[in-house]
Amino acid sequence: MVLLVVFGAALAFYGATLAPTLIWGDSAWFTLYAVRGNLSFSNASEHPFYLLVSRLFLWLPGDPGRNVALVSAVFAALAVTLAYRVARQLGVSALAAAVGAGALAVSHGFWLHAVIPEVYTANACFLLAVISLVLAWSEHGRLWVLACAGLVWLVGLTNHLVLAGAAPALITFVAISRPHLFLTRRALLIAGGGIVLCAVLVAVVPPVSALAYKIWVGPPGISDYFRLTFPVGPMLRESAYYVMYLAYQFPTVTLPVGILGIYALVRDRPRHAVLLLLLVLVNAGVFIHHTAWVSAATAKFVFYISDYAVFALFCAVGAEEVMRLLRTSVSPAMVRATGLAVLVLGITVPPLVYGLLPAVSTMYGIDLIQAKTVPYRDNQQYFLNPNKHGYRGARRFAEEALRVVPPEAVIFADYTPATVLRYLQLAEGVRRDVGLRVADGKVDDRVHVTWVEAGGVRRPVFVATMTPDYYDFSGLTGDYEFVPAGPIFEVRARE
Repeated sequence: MVLLVVFGAALAFYGATLAPTLIWGDSAWFTLYAVRGNLSFSNASEHPFYLLVSRLFLWLPGDPGRNVALVSAVFAALAVTLAYRVARQLGVSALAAAVGAGALAVSHGFWLHAVIPEVYTANACFLLAVISLVLAWSEHGRLWVLACAGLVWLVGLTNHLVLAGAAPALITFVAISRPHLFLTRRALLIAGGGIVLCAVLVAVVPPVSALAYKIWVGPPGISDYFRLTFPVGPMLRESAYYVMYLAYQFPTVTLPVGILGIYALVRDRPRHAVLLLLLVLVNAGVFIHHTAWVSAATAKFVFYISDYAVFALFCAVGAEEVMRLLRTSVSPAMVRATGLAVLVLGITVPPLVYGLLPAVSTMYGIDLIQAKTVPYRDNQQYFLNPNKHGYRGARRFAEEALRVVPPEAVIFADYTPATVLRYLQLAEGVRRDVGLRVADGKVDDRVHVTWVEAGGVRRPVFVATMTPDYYDFSGLTGDYEFVPAGPIFEVRARE
């Protein structure tokens, strides 16, 4: 019953702050692929599980963008519920478990991706489910529970391959909990046979070889994260960003309480501490090591969301430790009041911070985001405050842009605006006569703008934004100017 209450409260919270329609970038991509039924697992950027579930949610009435965002909200509510359950499995009280679950629910990155179409709350849900299952197995020793944990982990990989980073921590925990499982002849034969089978499949079955190569080399390439180089300066820079991101997720008493929880868990439950700390250290280490992808002005923090889910468990253990320390000197009522105070501060202060910081940073002219400028999006508000209730900027931009251009026009657009324009064209059939030109290669390549002719007649040319770093205008010959046309710009040749 308590788990149902936690789930219902979390889902109501995310439902109240859910994006009501189409959202920029990857979110528009997910919505389009869900609507069109594009399911595959050809490289590391495919997410078939999330898209399959999204297809089911599209049966609901209303805007497809909102319905796909609701998938993220449901997985987020499940993850918050699992955080509560795992905290209870770690031996904390219901109140302390609520502190951990509440801290996760309102943490910035997790909340932000709970209200838009994205895969990261589902990844956190899978991770917490696997943790819960291996903890249950360690208590009772039932192998079928461990098998279920393995199955959930495998299914989770079809949502996002980043879950593979949990394997070292899970294997280590199983090994130190039941070392005899790895020392039997049967276990060695099964493990060896599995490795040999995988190697043979990759070596001799062309589709498997192609898939393995595509996932490892990319784009995007998994191999980039495992280069044997360790640039100290850039890694220190990325580590500093990691710490700042963590502080922004828990901008209240839950941050020191979580640090206290790490100490208490190491002291009282060292096996469990090894599991949770390894989960964080391996995942953080992989992405901090990948210094070519810098944290500044990027969405690199999304890959740390699973770490925030684990840190929320430390918050629960830390809250229990605070109450334990107080029991020796104050009354039970005061202990409980302190726990309630930590809970209330943990779930009310972060939304206030996220609501106020965009206004404060704008007031003082501080650009904390340094993101590209797109119409109808206040970057400070959009990225610093997870609440997306009532936000319709992406759809407004796409509808107006496609309405103002003349027949057979061509719009050159970088990834962020291109995704919403393409969604309206392919999913809703709006202005399919308009050509859409994007970057030739990866997402971060520049868009090469040129004159376009059809049948000897030059077609009207437009650019979606005027962000210089994303466009290359060297292909335009002659004298020209940019003329505002609704939210976009026409490239008009001067006479």
